[in-house]
Amino acid sequence: MSAPHGKPVAADAVQNAAGALAAGLDALDPTSRLILAMLHVDGLTESEVAAALDLEPARVEDVAQRARARLLVFV
Repeated sequence: MSAPHGKPVAADAVQNAAGALAAGLDALDPTSRLILAMLHVDGLTESEVAAALDLEPARVEDVAQRARARLLVFV
């Protein structure tokens, strides 16, 4: 199935989701973006992120949860 402009509908959905995610990440503060990147891109644990950033693990968990919640608004 194609959209009116000839691109497959699934490709449009992926492109829209990627754009929404990028907008959501741009809206986060730098620390939240960094923590999410360390957790989800680098694959570090919350304890490893906390040690690397000299934060308490509970703070990393809190920032990550709040950042994920803010991202949900965009996707």
